[in-house]
Amino acid sequence: MQRTAPDPARRGLVAGALLWGSLPRGVRAAGPDLPLRLASSETGDLQGAVQAVVPFAYGPAAEALSAPQVWCEILMLHLNNKACRLQQGPQGPALALAIARKHDQPADRAHALVLQWQRQERSDQRLGVRLHAAQGPFGTTDYAVLLQLAPAPGGGCTLGLEYACRFSPASRMLLRTYLATLGRDKVGFSARPGGGPQELVGGLRGVVERTVVRYYLAVEAWLQTAALPPAGRALARLEHWFDATERYPRQLHELDKASYLANKRRELGLGP
Repeated sequence: MQRTAPDPARRGLVAGALLWGSLPRGVRAAGPDLPLRLASSETGDLQGAVQAVVPFAYGPAAEALSAPQVWCEILMLHLNNKACRLQQGPQGPALALAIARKHDQPADRAHALVLQWQRQERSDQRLGVRLHAAQGPFGTTDYAVLLQLAPAPGGGCTLGLEYACRFSPASRMLLRTYLATLGRDKVGFSARPGGGPQELVGGLRGVVERTVVRYYLAVEAWLQTAALPPAGRALARLEHWFDATERYPRQLHELDKASYLANKRRELGLGP
């Protein structure tokens, strides 16, 4: 992917404002240690959004991300996504995704999720792509991922990603029980309301913040490695994504790099 040299002052947008009107007012955003803007909400739907300036030319990036087939490659970087297949349905392109509860769960025990792929907007100034499903995994509904891409004034692109879903009362209770026990140390990126900068949100807001950052890093990793020779591109993409997540070990570390790469080689059929 062709890179540009953005204004250094705009290379990372520091948190401080909400990204899209769909997020309620008053949501706290991440601190300056995370080089992107982040906001999340737990009122009704669970929502999270990130935005940053990335050093890629808008035209080639928008053209690449406008193709539905690249989205399986992006989604499969996430450690819990075990299989993905592009298919054509009555409503257009769709991604048949297998999502596991844990990274070591095999694909045949994962939950099926069919995401409708929709290019909402494509122009010289903006790209909008939406993935959505009425029924999501683990008792969720209204599952959606929204990407927005636009040229940045100082060069490069402004890349935004939003993730949202709605939990049933039963699934919300089960997840909260897990987060209060085995997952009690898991946190997000935003400061806890009324707390200090190191007191980070946990619970469901922590879940959505970790998820949206992982998917943002997947898009960035795909763009970063798109111009590499095909022979080594898939492995380079995996390594780039893992290394990017390890910059935030408190939130995103789940397993060592060798285990992640071994799992993904098997899932993607890359060989030993």
